[in-house]
Amino acid sequence: GLNGLNDATKNYVRNASKITIENNIKEAKSKFGKYNHKSRKDMETIKSLKKKDCYYLKADKGNTIVILDKEDYLNRVSKMLDCDLYRKLKRNPLNKFIGDTKQIIKESKNVIPSNEAYKLIVSNPILPRLYCLPKIHKDGKMMRPIVSGINSPTYLLSNFLYKNFSKFKIESASVKNNIEFTDRIKNVEIQEGEILVSFDVKSLFPSIPIDETL
Repeated sequence: GLNGLNDATKNYVRNASKITIENNIKEAKSKFGKYNHKSRKDMETIKSLKKKDCYYLKADKGNTIVILDKEDYLNRVSKMLDCDLYRKLKRNPLNKFIGDTKQIIKESKNVIPSNEAYKLIVSNPILPRLYCLPKIHKDGKMMRPIVSGINSPTYLLSNFLYKNFSKFKIESASVKNNIEFTDRIKNVEIQEGEILVSFDVKSLFPSIPIDETL
């Protein structure tokens, strides 16, 4: 409190406190006003983009959002699919997919307990869905294909296998990013006559022969 202070000191403290409070209020209003102004601009931008036929995609690498015209997106994906790695099916494969999955689960009694088998059957499954992410870290209009298996016939089976295989402690042969790679090789000594090389395999996963891999 101000008890025990003379009048001059009391007035000084009151005025100083008043000025401090007023300055804090002005600063808060300034920040709040800027925030609102920025938010309004953001909202206006979002509204204008909503009127356009666009897709909002996460970039293949990095925490970046890419706004891509729908027609441009579809053209890129169509161009990517126009190669020998993909083929158009004559009929819907969903029923066969469901039947094959159920048969695999039924024949895997040594791996899948009988009380777990029925839990791996997806109700009203759908076909896996393809979507693509733009590779903004590379030249051109390249896209990375992603196949989402959510609610597909093998969705629950895949989760079951992943959960059980994860129990085995196997040293990973992959790295998350270049930082982890650098950390792994920092103590590796390149001997005379040796070189360190890096290969970028085009369409790696679609090119892997499934039967030979299994």
